[in-house]
Amino acid sequence: MLATILILFGLAPHGADSNPCLLPSWAIATPLVIACDVKELQVSGVSKNRSGLTFQQGQFNGITLHVATQSSGSNAEKAAMLIGATGGYVTANGVAGAAKAWKADLAPFGFDPAKIPVNAVAFIEFKR
Repeated sequence: MLATILILFGLAPHGADSNPCLLPSWAIATPLVIACDVKELQVSGVSKNRSGLTFQQGQFNGITLHVATQSSGSNAEKAAMLIGATGGYVTANGVAGAAKAWKADLAPFGFDPAKIPVNAVAFIEFKR
């Protein structure tokens, strides 16, 4: 409903009713803004970066782990769920995947666990 109204008033592009990532960031919840930024990074390698997050990456056994340099607080776990199977967030014990579907230690990827904030959003990519 909101998307339709925003489209009618020219505040959102056509298609925003079926793709919430096309809506202005002020019109969607923070976890969705983060998830949209991550999905754009995964697809095209660049993002509008509406969330303001920056990511660092590390590789281990053909897997690339991207971890935000800032904490997303209570939004991290919700954003991980919206990202999907590759989404995750930093815990006190490493990185937990969305719905705790996977877990990883930070050290093998070259990250210093003491320098990565808890509740930072993360996602994985598999080498093709």
